[in-house]
Formats: sequence, structure tokens, C-alpha cells
Amino acid sequence: MNKFEKQLEKWNNGILRGAQAKLAKCLQVTTATVALWATGKRHPSKGYVAQMARLFGLDEHSVERLFTLTDKLPTGNPRPTIGWALQDSNDTTFPALRGEEKMVSLPVFSILPATYPHFLSRETNGWWTIPVVWAPKARFLFRLPGKNDPDRLLFVEPSTTWQKGKMMLGKQARTYKLFRVEQKGKQIILYPEKGPGIPAQQATSIGVVTRYFGRVKFTP
Repeated sequence: MNKFEKQLEKWNNGILRGAQAKLAKCLQVTTATVALWATGKRHPSKGYVAQMARLFGLDEHSVERLFTLTDKLPTGNPRPTIGWALQDSNDTTFPALRGEEKMVSLPVFSILPATYPHFLSRETNGWWTIPVVWAPKARFLFRLPGKNDPDRLLFVEPSTTWQKGKMMLGKQARTYKLFRVEQKGKQIILYPEKGPGIPAQQATSIGVVTRYFGRVKFTP
């Protein structure tokens, strides 16, 4: 019995049986979702952690410690599972799936942890399980709000070098930005979504954007 199951048993008056279904009903999720949390195959989002903290009479940090805290992205191809797409939000971006497809779970970040590819579960904005074909090279999803699209989501393939002809996620000072990478003679120039280009040395490369949802428009 893991720490989460022990807490469920305590919360359910010392009885583990039926505790997952009871919690699922309180959180308005499926029993299968709670089972994935219990087996460590899925991480609850911050919203669900906050709700569980209120139900269990614990602080959010204590609830987070019920789950695996330290994660590391696999160095090879993600091992797919078979099943339906699961999401930690009510986002309707992804179309409904038909039949069984190979799936992969990817963490969602709004700030990339300094220790990446090692990171703490509490540093994510949740996990999405999506079809492998949607993101064959992406290793994580990144929320980068745009002026007209606060929920813009990027699929990112990590890269520490700028790649010409690509749209890439980078960091200039303390700000995350999208750049269009071009080569001018022997110099790599980064063009942000708005404003003049800058030399590649003035920003840090995070990764290639392999797919995105939301509005992306580069203007001179």
C-alpha cells in the first residue's frame, strides 16, 4: 500500500475499499482517473491537489508528497500505453479519438525547471496523455500566453542550439518568447513575434516547437 492509498484509507474511516470511488465522486472525475493517480501512472493537476487538501484536512504540499515527487523524462522514445486520451483540464483542443491509439504522457510547464530534465511534480501544470502521432518528438508541453490567446500551448522538442528555419521557444532575460530562427550570412538572427530581430547570443534556446495550438503570428 503506497502513501496515497494509506491516506485514502484514513480518510475513508479506515477502509480502503470504495475509497477511490468515493474520492472520484467528490472530485467529479472517473474512478479510473483516481486509479491512475494511485498507481503512479498519472499525476493530479494542481486544482485536484487543492481539492484533495481540503478533503483530507492537509496542506497542498503534504498532498503532493503522497505522489511521486521526483520525475525524469525518458532519454529514449516514450513507452506508449494503449487507451483513450486523458486531460487534466476541460480543454477541447484535441479532437475526440476513435478506436485505440498509442499514447504517451507528457508534462505541462509554464516555467521550465532549472534542473530539467529532472523536475518535481509540483513544478508541472499537470500531465497530458495524448496520441504519440500528435507529438512524435515533443518531450513536454509549454503554456506560453499570447496577447490574444492566454491558453496557447506548445509542443516542444528540447534543443540547446538554435536551428535555422525553425520556430523555437527561447528565453531572453527572464521572459519566455517564441522566435523564428533565420541565418543572415554567418550570423543566426532570432525574430520574436513582434519587434526587430536579435543576435542568437542574446537569448537561450529551449527547444523546437513541433506543434502548437493557439495564435502565432510574427510581425516585423
